[in-house]
Formats: sequence, C-alpha cells, structure tokens
Amino acid sequence: MNTGSKILCVIYNHNRNENSKLWLDRLLDAGFDAYILDSGSDKPLENDRVIKLDNIYWGGMFDETIKLAKEKNPEWVFHVDDDILIDDENFEKLISQINIVINDNTIGIYQPSTTKESHNVWRNNVNICSNEIRDTAIVEEWMWLMKKDILIEVGKLGLNFGHDMKYGWGVGLLFCKKSMEMGYMNVVDDTVIVVHPPVQANYNTSAALSLMTNGFSKLGTNYNQLVVDCARLKSNVKKKIGHKNKIICCLLNYKNDENAVRLYNMVSTKYETYIIDTFHKENGTKFSDEYDNLNILYAKNIYWGGSIILAYKILEKQNGNFLLTIDTDIAIDEENREKFLDSLSVLEENNNIGVYSGTLKYGSKALGLTEITLENCHLYNHGTNKLRNVHNIEGWLNAFKKEIMDDIIPNLDLKNNKYGWGISDALCRRAIKRNLRIVVDDRYEVFHPHGISYNNIEAQQEYNKFKHRFFELGCTLDEEIF
Repeated sequence: MNTGSKILCVIYNHNRNENSKLWLDRLLDAGFDAYILDSGSDKPLENDRVIKLDNIYWGGMFDETIKLAKEKNPEWVFHVDDDILIDDENFEKLISQINIVINDNTIGIYQPSTTKESHNVWRNNVNICSNEIRDTAIVEEWMWLMKKDILIEVGKLGLNFGHDMKYGWGVGLLFCKKSMEMGYMNVVDDTVIVVHPPVQANYNTSAALSLMTNGFSKLGTNYNQLVVDCARLKSNVKKKIGHKNKIICCLLNYKNDENAVRLYNMVSTKYETYIIDTFHKENGTKFSDEYDNLNILYAKNIYWGGSIILAYKILEKQNGNFLLTIDTDIAIDEENREKFLDSLSVLEENNNIGVYSGTLKYGSKALGLTEITLENCHLYNHGTNKLRNVHNIEGWLNAFKKEIMDDIIPNLDLKNNKYGWGISDALCRRAIKRNLRIVVDDRYEVFHPHGISYNNIEAQQEYNKFKHRFFELGCTLDEEIF
C-alpha cells in the first residue's frame, strides 16, 4: 500500500508518549505520512516526526492540523488521540478499511466503532456487530479520517479553536455539519473496534462546556441546533447520494429448466432477470411455449465462461451496476427465499463491495479442498448472520461490481475461457487491487448439488494458461494470498 501522498496522519499527544509512539510506528510501517503533534508534554519525544508545541490543548491542535493540511496538501487527514487503544488485529482491519474509504466518493468523515465500555458521548459510535460501515449524523473528535477539503472549510468559519474552543469540545459537530453540507456522508465502521478509555479529564470540564457554548454562539448557533441540523442534513444527503445500484440478474442454465423457471419467478420480482440457456439450441430443444414470457437467451453450449461473457454484455446494455449470476442447479428453499432477496439490498446501497457470494448449506458441493468440512470451508454458512470478508469465492451464486468486470471480461474470449476456471479468481484479485471488499453472506444459505460434471482436466489446463495473463490483467497481488 502506498498512500503517502493521499493521507496525512496526526496524533494528538500530551504526556502519553508510549501509546502515541506506538501509533506513530504502526502508521509509518503501514506507509502513511504520520506526525505527532505534542501539546506541551512534560518530556516530549525526541523524534523528527514530533512537532513540539506549547500546551495549546486539543482546540489549538485542530488549528495546527488545519495549517499542516494546507502545507502538505493531502487528499485526506487521519487524526487519533493519544489515549485511543487498538490491538494488532483491528489495526490491520483499520488499514484495509481506510483503503476502501478513500476510494468511496460518497464518504466525508470515517470513524471506527468503540467497545460499549468506552467513553462515548454519542451511543451511535458503539459497535453494534453489523460488520458493516453505516452512515451516521455525528462522529466524535477523538479519532477520524476526514477529507482535507472539509477540514479546510471548517477552518474558514472564523473561529480560533485554540482560543474560542480551547478544549476541543463540540468541534466534531462542526466537522460533521460541514461534511454533510458539502454533500458527503459521515460513517461509523463496525468492522473495526477501538477502545476509548473512560479516563477522568485532567482539565476543567465546566470551562470546556462554557467555551463550546461561546464558540458556537460566535457562529450564530448552539449545541442543540447543531444536533438538529446534522440530523436534517443526514436525511438530505442520503436522498441526494442514496441512489440505488442497479442489479441485473442472469441465471446460467444447463439442463435445469424447472429450477431455472423457479429461480426466475423468485428473483424477477425484485430485479431485471434473464435466463442464459447454453444447451437447448445445440440439441434442438428449448423451453416449452408456456415460458415464452420469460427473458431467455438461447446460446450454443458455451459453458460457464461463455455465459459470463454474455451476461456482462447484458449488464452493459441495461446500464447495471452489479451483475448477479446464479447457476440454475442452486436450490433456495422457502426458509431462505425471503432472507436471500432481502440480503441482496446490501448491493443496492453499498459502494465498497466488489464481489459478493451467498453461502452454502453443509453437504453442498464446494471446491478447493480435499477434505471439506464446515470449519475449513469459508463458503459454507458459518452462522454469523452477517457479511464476512473473504479473499475469494466460487462461481455459483455471485454478484460482481461492474467496474471490476470492466477490468477483466472484455479481455476474455470463449476459446480460452470456455470452462470459466479462474475468472472469479481474477475478479476477486481486481477487487483487492481496487480496495473493494469480497464478502460472503451468512444471513441465508443455499444448496449446491454435485450435479453434472465436465472435463476437469481440460478446465484445469485452461486455468493454468489463464493464470499467465494475470499480470497483464492487473491481477497480480503484492503479496499472493491464494
């Protein structure tokens, strides 16, 4: 990861050198341009990444951050207070999520979630186990990733934060309001958890409250009005940028006519749906006349690879944002039918997912392991009832973001990609390169029978040849994980 020119990191420190240095080292190791702003510590760290200041408190450090952002001119600014705790696992998740957020043009301010025992002014920051990034009106001042332009615009409000709001109370409300006025969402991330220790403040909290009130009054507003403004703006922003991604569904059929119709009748109630039939024209038979009302495209026996190429052309023609593909041997029972349809809404509203997959009932056909168990197969349903991040999927019930497909599918041909082995692999790799999530959905499960087989030797040979094109297609990862 190389985000040096995109993100400026500032750690606000006052006499918590050890934790501040830990944050500094982690961020530098991860490739960030990071600094400690030291507000009058008794024994400040001796480090060329430490900017020593008088004891200007947190308000003054906001002023200094605005100055530094103007000097460095990054795209984003990441700030963390010196008392915020994060373990190694969540730090790795944070870095991954930051890479996703900076590529999402709908987000203005990002904040990880906290443990319920943490010090929280706003309960919406507490982790609710959604395993998703969720929009909110207000984030707090202790840790955020913010578009630099928002920070600069807040600096134009005319306040001297070091004087007018010395302790920093309430500045987060100004950031959040300005972000939404500029048309961005503010979000909290339940995939990353930090601890904000409930330590007694070592300053006059009455004075902090008084300064916040006076600071807001200079802007012609007050705390309660700002809260109301942020709630209103959140609703307006969601209406403005909350257009739903258009999902196009293609059912890939090979000798499963009855279930193809069953799936069509299910999915077409919600999404524009097509059946790509890759067998009947070859032997002279088709669906019976009673199904003439269905969107059926008859093709020669083009297998999975050819079906994906054709489905992509449909996605382009219909101006879709996501292509949902379902092999018609997939069985979805009544228990999972509504769960399945409801769960797909995450694709309509989410901009950070590149590849999506359903999960399997135990006993279904799954690939890649000689002894497949519930524990070692990430595509079996794990009972989490949420989205799980994974590194790869298989091609039996998936959704692919169009921009991911744009990188790969136009460069394929039926002659060399007939069986389709490696196509989902390539798409997942492009998702990773684009900093988009690959997820499996534990909120429902489907059954994938062992069914009709084909020439696995030819398919493997095709895949081996296709892998040699990964570098050309931009699918080679910095650190191979497959």
